[in-house]
Amino acid sequence: MKRFAVLAFCVVTIIGGSVAHAADDAFNIGLGYDFWGYGVSVRAGGLSGLVSTSSIYGLAVSADYKLTGGDISSMKNLDWYAGAGACIATAPSTVYADFGTAIGVRGTAGLKLKFADRLEAFSQVSPTFQLAGSWYTGLLWGYSAGIRYQL
Repeated sequence: MKRFAVLAFCVVTIIGGSVAHAADDAFNIGLGYDFWGYGVSVRAGGLSGLVSTSSIYGLAVSADYKLTGGDISSMKNLDWYAGAGACIATAPSTVYADFGTAIGVRGTAGLKLKFADRLEAFSQVSPTFQLAGSWYTGLLWGYSAGIRYQL
């Protein structure tokens, strides 16, 4: 199980880090917040992700791929999107001795607002199905929000 967790962590990290967004080729980096804590948000084309941590929950990495999306009516700076992805999370054994490493698949639906030339804000919900490695197997409701700068 430990090898599987390490492999899954590496795959999710390489793919990206919690948020599916626009299909342009720009690389964006910024700060985000999700259920697990604060972290670094990245987006490159249709791939996006968030690596977050906190002293209570440990480390969480999630990555998503945009499947569909578009403009919201006449507001060309506001986009909606939907995607699918994966996540992996660990918790310190001193805090949650029975948590271990959790691995899950997730769907993502959210909004992205480009409010300046190179700045975008995002907010999303991410229902996640925990597959293995945790005290809980089943559906969890996740969320994340943040701001990114286009490089």
